[in-house]
Amino acid sequence: VAHKNLHNSKDMTGDFLKEVISHGITSSNDFIIQCYGITKDPNTNNNILVMEFAEDGSLHRDLMLNFDKITWQTKLERLYCIATGYVFIY
Repeated sequence: VAHKNLHNSKDMTGDFLKEVISHGITSSNDFIIQCYGITKDPNTNNNILVMEFAEDGSLHRDLMLNFDKITWQTKLERLYCIATGYVFIY
């Protein structure tokens, strides 16, 4: 699992957080990272998402480190996966 700290999130409403979690927990789409639940950081009171671990880390990090090494075919495949995930959510 991975944890994603939602900075400055202590004032988020419960309804909003339930909506965020429901998308991830109910999702069975291969193009969407699973969200297992939410917890709070006792020191900052910020919310933390408990999510499926992504083997390669974040897409942003991967592209920053490997952009020139990744073929355009792979970049287009990733873009397709992202678009498919968005279509599934919305």
